[in-house]
Amino acid sequence: MSHQSNTLRPESRAPRSQALVMLRDKLHRLADRDWERSRRRHCETACRLILLLDPADLVALFRLGVIRHEAGDFGSAIHHLGRLVQRDPDCAKARISLGRAYWALGEHEEAKECFRAALQLEPGSVKALVALGAVERLTNEIDAAIASFREAAARDPQSCEALVSLGAALLDDGKRGEAIACLEQAAEIASDSPEPYRLLVDARYYTRGDHPHLGRLERLLQERKVPAGERRNLHFALGELYDQLGLWDQAFLHFRAGNELVEHRYNRRQLARYTDARIRAFTKEVIASIRERSPETNGANLIFVVGMPRSGTSLVEQILSSLPDVHGGGETLELPGLVGRLPSLLGTKEAYPRCLARIDRAAIGRISDDYLSRISRLSDGASRFVDKMPGNCWELGLITAVFPGAKIIHCKRNALDTCLSCYFQNFKDLPFAYDLGDLVDYHHHYSRIVAHWRDVLPTPVLDLQYEDLVESPEQMIRALLEYCDLPWDPRCLEFYRTRRMVRTASRWQVKRPLYSTSVGRWRNYERHIKVLVEAIGGGPA
Repeated sequence: MSHQSNTLRPESRAPRSQALVMLRDKLHRLADRDWERSRRRHCETACRLILLLDPADLVALFRLGVIRHEAGDFGSAIHHLGRLVQRDPDCAKARISLGRAYWALGEHEEAKECFRAALQLEPGSVKALVALGAVERLTNEIDAAIASFREAAARDPQSCEALVSLGAALLDDGKRGEAIACLEQAAEIASDSPEPYRLLVDARYYTRGDHPHLGRLERLLQERKVPAGERRNLHFALGELYDQLGLWDQAFLHFRAGNELVEHRYNRRQLARYTDARIRAFTKEVIASIRERSPETNGANLIFVVGMPRSGTSLVEQILSSLPDVHGGGETLELPGLVGRLPSLLGTKEAYPRCLARIDRAAIGRISDDYLSRISRLSDGASRFVDKMPGNCWELGLITAVFPGAKIIHCKRNALDTCLSCYFQNFKDLPFAYDLGDLVDYHHHYSRIVAHWRDVLPTPVLDLQYEDLVESPEQMIRALLEYCDLPWDPRCLEFYRTRRMVRTASRWQVKRPLYSTSVGRWRNYERHIKVLVEAIGGGPA
């Protein structure tokens, strides 16, 4: 078998009889046809039959691995691609595909090993360099990621993917001018790809309504061949672009069209039950009872930042992370994961939060050790760790009870600006953000749980108002640091210069000085959002 990355052939142990050889060859022809026509389900069936005849068939293993990856079954993809790599360790294409499966599963170190192995087999492989840079970007290796993307772009100056990846990483690092140059080049090379334009919009590149890119974007939307996912990206890019130009009606039409393309399942009854369960479970007495069994300093290294999405949580995390001994962990899933593991940690099949009735001092030790050991792997040796998951506001009872020493910052922002910003953000997995009525419902239950915590929590929570932070940054940042028992540092005022990867929707906003243009933004769209205005008004929270 050839070891070049694009020349996989079905050269493996042949079936014992001629009839089985003929059957295998026929199945390969069927698989080839279905693969070329992107008929993945039929191709998968043929590949599985091939592997029954010959478990060592390399092409079938590769295609089955790719198909399972596309289906979101990353464990199965790793199984098939891993078997292929074992049988042909010199195939760079298989290494790259295996690395992508590890990447999708969150196994970043394993993914990087695969991409580096592919680069040893094919030095200068643009696909491997771009994939390696993408994982390095995810793991906050800013310089390494930029270096990988630079080499990829140098190897193939016509690669839109390499240029877009480099531009995005440079934006992450605050190098706006250089990023724009890369993205302009990518837009000229691949004028029908929405990615360069989307990132240029994020970089606030467009300042006039007659820029030729606008015509390109509008023409792309008229083409029926553009897949729904790309159409959605184009709508959100044009919505943001027209918003920046002050063309509010045109902007809203595109934001609405983008949201209407999202298939989502937001269950209003489920969130109501979810909220009710926490309100019933976490009374003053229950929280006090658990806290009595927990050491007073437990969680003293933790800072939780919560609130509605788009309420300023990323900004607060960026400010805190400007201190050398504070690590911003981003939107970690560690606390939701802990909640999911609680019944097991407590030795019961009773679901959370009812399982808390079984909690004792030993159990608190197991719970805190579980969480703290996991975040220690993320903290990069810093003495304080920021867990910035907005939705953790539903878990403040658990946080306060188990971690009495933790600090909790609740970010607040004008309710209409917050909800509108959610609606205008191209979220991939926030079911309530795609419909104004669903946003009203989510905000209602968010307000309920916050009001409950105000009544029952024994320790103070810092309410930080976004508008106050914009208007009086030094005063509010000093109050923030004092609450967290952190020393004043002028670097916090220049948080936008702090070098760290930010992977939330606010990743480019926090690389700019504070600005007030987003305050009162809802008034530009008042006639389009009557359902929001009538339900929640223009209050501060």
